[in-house]
Amino acid sequence: MSVELLVIGVIRSGSDVLLVRQPGPDGPGTVWALPGGRTASGELAVEALAREVREETGLVIQGMPELVCVGHMVNPTGIRLDDGEIPAPGGSAIVLSYEVTSFEGSLNCSNDPDAEIAEVAWYSHETAQSLLARHPFPFARDVARHSLAPPDGHRPYVAQSYFRRGTTGADTALSLD
Repeated sequence: MSVELLVIGVIRSGSDVLLVRQPGPDGPGTVWALPGGRTASGELAVEALAREVREETGLVIQGMPELVCVGHMVNPTGIRLDDGEIPAPGGSAIVLSYEVTSFEGSLNCSNDPDAEIAEVAWYSHETAQSLLARHPFPFARDVARHSLAPPDGHRPYVAQSYFRRGTTGADTALSLD
């Protein structure tokens, strides 16, 4: 089983959260998400985060981001719900989510080498939560939701999110209860 490592970043300006509009099952520019992507061969997760944020948003991360959420999903089935879906059938994906506390630059999504980012914008915490809650894939939706700190900013632990694709194609959160 192949394992993909992905990174996403929570970037704030005051109480606003930065989101990118990217392709989804309904076509280009149909899904709002936190910026990020796959790590490249030989690249550390924080290096991939810095590269992906720069490519997708135009911002340059300053300092070391803080790990806030770890997500893991396995897809032991042959079911693929979308061409770009992660993980692919028979695969596994680990997502590391980081809070970026310092950055510089101005918003610009035109340097995305994949040309998949249609828009980058700041949204209030509440609006960002609402847009992320509409993500079509439960795993991505759950990791993003766990990545945003509560409105009071208190984050007592690194959040964890675990999913498995079932034989019906439904993605189910793991519960050890």
